[in-house]
Amino acid sequence: MPSPLPHLIVRRTAAKQTPLTPTRNISAIRSALLRGDRVVTLHNTSRILREHVKSIRVPYHPRHMQHDQLFEWPFGDQYTDSRSSHSDQPKQVGQFIELLEWDGFRLEWIRVLGQGGFGIATLWHVIFEDQSSIKIVIKIPVRENADFDSELDWHLRYGGASHVTQALDIQAMADSVRRRINRGHMINRGARFAPTNMDVLVLEYAERGSLYDMMAKASYFHTRFSNKVLWEIWECLVKGVASTALQPDAAQRWGPEGLDKVLDSLDDVRNTDELLRICTLIDSHDVHFDLEEQNILLSEDAQHSHHPIFRLHDFGEFSHRMRECWQKWQEADYWKVRRCPKSNRTPPETISKEWDKVDLSNPGPVSRFTGDTFDPQHNEVAGRYGTWTNIFTIAKIMEAIITRNWVGHPLTTMNYTTQDRRCTGNSYGWRICRESHAYIEADLLDLIMQWTQTNQRLGETNQQKRSSRTSSRSESTSRERRNAKKRKRVQFGRFPASTGQTIMTSAGNAMDISMGDGPESAGMASMMDLDGDGDEDEGEGEAMDEDEEDELMGEDSW
Repeated sequence: MPSPLPHLIVRRTAAKQTPLTPTRNISAIRSALLRGDRVVTLHNTSRILREHVKSIRVPYHPRHMQHDQLFEWPFGDQYTDSRSSHSDQPKQVGQFIELLEWDGFRLEWIRVLGQGGFGIATLWHVIFEDQSSIKIVIKIPVRENADFDSELDWHLRYGGASHVTQALDIQAMADSVRRRINRGHMINRGARFAPTNMDVLVLEYAERGSLYDMMAKASYFHTRFSNKVLWEIWECLVKGVASTALQPDAAQRWGPEGLDKVLDSLDDVRNTDELLRICTLIDSHDVHFDLEEQNILLSEDAQHSHHPIFRLHDFGEFSHRMRECWQKWQEADYWKVRRCPKSNRTPPETISKEWDKVDLSNPGPVSRFTGDTFDPQHNEVAGRYGTWTNIFTIAKIMEAIITRNWVGHPLTTMNYTTQDRRCTGNSYGWRICRESHAYIEADLLDLIMQWTQTNQRLGETNQQKRSSRTSSRSESTSRERRNAKKRKRVQFGRFPASTGQTIMTSAGNAMDISMGDGPESAGMASMMDLDGDGDEDEGEGEAMDEDEEDELMGEDSW
């Protein structure tokens, strides 16, 4: 029987069979495909089962193409008008929303926004007693065992964070309206709206659609964004990741909106006192394993008058509080979490070749996966999930925004050196270094390249090493010694540099990530080992003016 993956050579090795062996083999095949490997080694078998292929195949990858060949799939081939969602109300909606008149407000049906494996997203008008109104999204379950309690807990965990989609308590909003118009008096009329008892979830409505919708249109019309807009998108994404990392602790210390206020204050890069406050927060290391363009929504916001706000969305089954998981997870849990839902947004921690070297009969202490320190007692990459995992994902999303490619295969690295030549390392973001993307500002390029690098370890260029050796042989002043220490601390990577420094760099836009004095620029913004085989017409799209950008980001959809 022919192999369902004829371009992948399978080698068999004998190993002690364990309950994790099947999981290990499936993950090894999937990781080999995503890395573009030609060979994979399986334990105790040389067969790839046909029923497994569909779940591990690279999205949209042509069956005739070898998996080590470059393959890119643009957003544009997926573009459809998001307003085509139908207005007919599905019959199951009435099973959960039995009434339209509630205590202090009424509901008016608008349309279905979309449907997933767990629920239907429906759009409604809420009209309060003073005739004010808002649009809301009510998620209706499509399975009997569907449970939105976990998803609600995640939204409440980030309550008050403007860069994360918020759960809404419309009954409390109706009560507030009634108190205002009745001068503080409450007179209950009608049934109370309790989403948890109704098995539904009420969320903010994102009137400008998803980032995927926006990119599908941009790709379809061969347009690209200015550096100004790219910086604004990047800042929103970083603040979203910062919220998932810091909001749980910040809300306890400063209240629900405290972190937002501090983040906004960092728009002034001289505001170092607030940066120091940020650095005192405990990082929760919450990881959103389903973070991708379809789960980033665009909304209007008073604090973002000149562009929409980008909000992280759809927490739940594929989200984990890693700081807590480090305390209780066993070996099997780290293997199971390798089943990322989106192959094109898989982090290095999931597909690293380190996994293939593990002896499942004697894997070693589970502590090798835990914590935010990186030393010989811990894995270098494999299973080291944390805030840096989210940072890698948003950096890959920025790469997709710039290249307009939904899929970029294989997930391989190339060597990159920052513009000041201080840091070097292997980065997954190399596609943005093509000549067609030469318009990208060097500071933004450096950030994206550093946060899509292979691991969290320090990388020094040969020039920096030579400089350090020369400095150590000479009698330096105390200032020179301090500067040498600064240079030695320069880190090429996502983390464990402090979350505060990450936010500060984003807010300052052109600020030097090394936080040092900075040598003169090396002439070229960066040096990249590329073979120049990219498509010549990839960058033919014209840059948009601000009106065109506003129109592109203005789709009226969820």
